[in-house]
Amino acid sequence: MLKYSDYDYKRIDVAKFKSDANEVIDNFNSLPSASDQISHIKKLEKIMGEWATYNAIANLEYSRDTFSKKNKEENEFYDNIGPEMQEISTKYATAMLESPFRQELEKEFGNHIFNLKELERKTFKPEIKDMLREESDLCNRYTELIASAKIDFQGETYNLTGLGPFHSDSDRNTRKESYKAKFDFFKQNGEELDSIYDSLVKIRTKIAKTLGYENYVELGYNKLGRTDYNHKDVANFRKQIVEYVVPIVSKLHNQRKSILDLDYLYFYDSINFKEGDPKPKGSLDHLVSEAQEMYRDLSTETGDFFDMMVNEELMDLENRKG
Repeated sequence: MLKYSDYDYKRIDVAKFKSDANEVIDNFNSLPSASDQISHIKKLEKIMGEWATYNAIANLEYSRDTFSKKNKEENEFYDNIGPEMQEISTKYATAMLESPFRQELEKEFGNHIFNLKELERKTFKPEIKDMLREESDLCNRYTELIASAKIDFQGETYNLTGLGPFHSDSDRNTRKESYKAKFDFFKQNGEELDSIYDSLVKIRTKIAKTLGYENYVELGYNKLGRTDYNHKDVANFRKQIVEYVVPIVSKLHNQRKSILDLDYLYFYDSINFKEGDPKPKGSLDHLVSEAQEMYRDLSTETGDFFDMMVNEELMDLENRKG
């Protein structure tokens, strides 16, 4: 059993990675049989998987502690080479889509992978590489700004997550003031947040138009791998929410207003009981242990999966600075 703390991590050798990957891709469609192509796909997936693993670890460690200089440097390294890696990945997607043995490959790997490869081919051109780096920089600026929150409240300093329990406090004024403290942070940083958002909209629109899209909306769905629905389906879903769900929620709000004995509900009146909502009891380890028991009772599969998450250190639940 390999735990997260035991994972190997390094910066990949970009030149070697490109050489190894291109060697497989360039020869792919000159191979004489489907079985040869399947063998090469498995070889390439191993090469690509190494990059994807180290990239994921770098990004994860950065999100776990944005204050760490080392974490920031490693994340920036993989962000910087990301467009080069995406170029190779798209080249691989094209080779698979144009395979003379596509039917045999679909029998081996399923047809959904080809739907995803088709979307991948629609979301990248070499001309957007520098734009993708700019997009990553803006996203990291946002992450660092949000993680930097130091909010004074009731004599203590909290980050945005740390304020959360006060939002559901039984005391109405505490709830209101905790939200005010949260929104003050966004107000104080409003100019920088607006600048990041404005720059993101502009660079993403530029990326979309360079790729031949009207705007970023369709590109965004394609980048998320949405193969079986699009923005029109989601617009219809939103319409159904308004038509069917909102009336039910309105009834529940009125019921809650009566339970809380309030004349009017404000956004900070999000609790369900006058004495306050139930709060978790016990230490973090105790709560995880109780959750393990619950998932085991639910089914063998969910129990095994949750146990694997715990035993391999794949959950990070504790709030902390950065």
